[in-house]
Parts: sequence; C-alpha cells; structure tokens
Amino acid sequence: MKKTIYLLVGTLVSPILFAAQNTTISTLAEFIALQDLSDQNITMKAGTYHITSETKSLFSGGDWRANVIKATGSDDIWPGLFKFTGSNNTFDLTGVTFTFESTILEELPNKSHGSLIELSGTSNVWKGFDFEEVPNDNGEYGEFINNSGGAMLAINGSDHYITDLTLKSRFSRPYGFGALYGKTGSSKGMLPNLGLSKKSGLYITELTNTRFENVVIDHSGFGH
Repeated sequence: MKKTIYLLVGTLVSPILFAAQNTTISTLAEFIALQDLSDQNITMKAGTYHITSETKSLFSGGDWRANVIKATGSDDIWPGLFKFTGSNNTFDLTGVTFTFESTILEELPNKSHGSLIELSGTSNVWKGFDFEEVPNDNGEYGEFINNSGGAMLAINGSDHYITDLTLKSRFSRPYGFGALYGKTGSSKGMLPNLGLSKKSGLYITELTNTRFENVVIDHSGFGH
C-alpha cells in the first residue's frame, strides 16, 4: 500500500549568504557541472529532465561518480548521481522534475549501500527539488526493491533552507516492513530469517541549523 508522508521540520536558521552570480541553466550537463561550486544563484528552466544510463557520459570521466573507500573501510564518497558540496548557493528549481529508472543502480559501484543524491556544504538554499523514479517501458519498477542500504537522498552540512522537496519512489522488500520489524535476517530481529531491503527515502545526518518546508516523501515501505 502506497504511503504518502508529509514532513515538516522547522528550526531557526542563520541568514543565508545569497550567491553572487546569477545564472539560468536548461540542461542536465549544466546542472551536473555545478556540484562543487560556491557563491552561485542558479535558476533552472522548468521542465522534466530524465536520467538514463546515457547520462553518465555527462560526468567527469564519462561514468557515474565513483565510490571511494577509506583505509578504515568506511564510505568516503557514496556512489550516485548528484553530490553537491558547495556553499552559499541558491538553487531555484521551481517547475523542475528529475525522473529516473532505478535500473541505473546496476551500473553504480557498491550499489547496495549507495545514495543517489547528497546535498551538503553550508548556507545553501534549495527550492523545488523534485526527484522521482519512473517505471520502465513494461510498467515495472527496478532495483530499489531488490537492494539494501543507502538512500534516495542524503542531506548534511549546516545552515540550509530547503523548501518544496519531493521524493517519489518504490522501496523496501517486502513492501510495508522496512526497519520497523527488524533490519536484518538474523534471529535477533523480530522477523527471524527474513532479509529486508532497508532502503530509505530521505537520510538526514550531521545536519545542523537547517529549515525544511513542504517536504513530500512518497514510497511503498518505511525505509529506516
């Protein structure tokens, strides 16, 4: 059964330093090129931007962002589509929808624990971020229901303002469980010997002094 969750989180946020450069973009290539820059005021032309296997050619090296493992074995950079690390940026994505087929996960390194998007840095404004999984030509949803760990969107950093954020996808296997009934298939879980996919929609970690408004998460499992 589909669950639609409305999330409203409010905290005081320090004044945002508005970006100095005013730029309008209209392609995925331009959007990808902005990921590590700061002091920008970006408006993206309204429309639907579909992400396919061919989109990886737009990234440096012509492939999806690589997964880098620290010497300790922990993840330094999770694989995925977008990883924004800049600061003092304003992104106006009003009327923009990013769509993707989750079968692209098959091409990502460490797909089991990777997040597709990460928003970090400090003092960024995100307005109208809409990211949606769509079915393939047969009407089927793909890899999110078959892979564990990670999230659709991870947010960290500080002093952000994020409004009109929408995430739509299909998650945990079996549907409707997620971590609520135990995260593993071990005997310690409430459902022994049942492996759960544990995918999450929105993962907030190490995030401070940030305000969210009008957040919609629409998926078919609880995540964790």
